[in-house]
Amino acid sequence: MFAYAGHRWGLSAAGLVALLYVSILLVTAAIDLERQLILNVIVYPAALAALALAPWGPPGVDADGWRAYISALEGGALAFGVLLLIYLLSRGGVGEGDVKLGAFLGLALGLKGALVALPVSFVIGGLVAVGLWALRRVRRGDVIPYGPALALGGLLSLFWGQAILDWYRGLFGF
Repeated sequence: MFAYAGHRWGLSAAGLVALLYVSILLVTAAIDLERQLILNVIVYPAALAALALAPWGPPGVDADGWRAYISALEGGALAFGVLLLIYLLSRGGVGEGDVKLGAFLGLALGLKGALVALPVSFVIGGLVAVGLWALRRVRRGDVIPYGPALALGGLLSLFWGQAILDWYRGLFGF
């Protein structure tokens, strides 16, 4: 992932920000897999950095400074709101850390990126859960960390978000 980010954006501001996001997402996913925790000490500074770096991050390179900040805030609000709603309605279907990680993803990826990352992560999380259930590795009611699915959805959106968004548009005709 680091090599691909370097190849795609080079030693530009967008490339360095992409490397930062890849690092944050990989570390967060690994910790969530191991401990079933998404650490505030990682997510809060990451969210602040994502907002501050919005114009220089890969999603922001197509927009001027203010539009990049607005897109980051819209993406952060969307992802935070959707995951908070799921958290409140599911009573434990996702954890508080997942909600915070979603906010970081939205801030980092902007509105378009969040519109890609969320559904992709839902599909990934669902497929993993069904696969683990079919293999009898988990039972109903067992906890399955969702942070890795969010991280993978975020990485896919970071690298191929526009292509996925174009595919969505073609699929649904808009």
